[in-house]
Amino acid sequence: MLRITARTFYKVFLNGDFVFYGPARAAHENARVDVVDLGASVRLGTNNLAIEVAGYNVGNLYVTGEYSFVMAEVECDGDVLLWTDDQWKASS
Repeated sequence: MLRITARTFYKVFLNGDFVFYGPARAAHENARVDVVDLGASVRLGTNNLAIEVAGYNVGNLYVTGEYSFVMAEVECDGDVLLWTDDQWKASS
């Protein structure tokens, strides 16, 4: 299970396969957490999770112009296996 929230837009890929996009819409200065079942895309052994975030810090009628971010955690059988922290790699 993946719990994720981000701003402005994100896509989730697991093992190269597209899984989900978001985020769920929320009021200005709020963020909703999407819960994504990754079970169908998980393989035995090593799995690669990729989250692509497109952050648009510009005010318009479609996005809020707030700062971009991503927060996520992966859970399996009640145990949190990984979460966004300073060990995550990002590129722009």
